[in-house]
Order: sequence, then structure tokens, then C-alpha cells
Amino acid sequence: MEREKGLREREKESEREGERDSERMGKEGERQWEREKERERMREKERKKAVVRGDREEREGEEERVQKERKEGREERKREGVRKREKRGRQDEKECERERDSEEEEEKRERVKREEKKEREKKEREKKYLINVCCNTKSEWF
Repeated sequence: MEREKGLREREKESEREGERDSERMGKEGERQWEREKERERMREKERKKAVVRGDREEREGEEERVQKERKEGREERKREGVRKREKRGRQDEKECERERDSEEEEEKRERVKREEKKEREKKEREKKYLINVCCNTKSEWF
């Protein structure tokens, strides 16, 4: 807005100067003044276009920057999600490993108990056998 104000003021000022000049120069000067005025208008138009173009480029640059930041933010959130999933996966793996280890330990304990039970039963059978054998032989002695 300030730029446009400045441009308007310059344009008015150039018109006032042009009017003074035309009074001095007459018709020939007036034609020349018209050409100068037209050139000045063209220059002003070009300046305005340049300003608008610059503003547009600036806005486009800003939009590109914002889009880039959003994209980077999305990518960062994706990476963060992947990290969290990997971390959860590692924790799940550790938990599974612990469960597997505890199951293996439980199986070992059960196996040891079964083996001990078998050993006790075997000793009991041997004892009964020996008692039986001893009793039978004793009775034969008497």
C-alpha cells in the first residue's frame, strides 16, 4: 500500500511538472511532453509490474518454503513413527524372548521333576524287589 501511495504521488508530481513544461514549450513541446509522459507511464507500469512480480515471487517463495516445512514435518513424523514401531518391535522381541526363556526354564524344571520321579520309582521297585527276594530266600532257609 505504501508503495502504491508513493507511485501515485510520483505520478501526480510528474503530471504537474509536465503541465508547467507544456506551457513553456508550446505545441512542439507539448507533443514531446506527451511522448515523455507516455514513456514515463510505461516505466511506471514496468515498475509496478516488477513490484507485483516481486511480491508474487516473494509470496510464491513463501508458499514453497511453507510447503517444504510441511513436507519436512510429515517426513519427520513418519521417521518418528518408524522409530517408535522399531522400539516397540524390539521391546516385543525382548518380551517374547523372555517368555520363551521362561517357558524353556519351566520345561527344564518339569523334565527334571519327571526324571527325579522316575528315579524314585526305580529305587522303590528295586527296594521292593530286594525285600521280596530277601523274604523269599529267608523263608526257604527256615
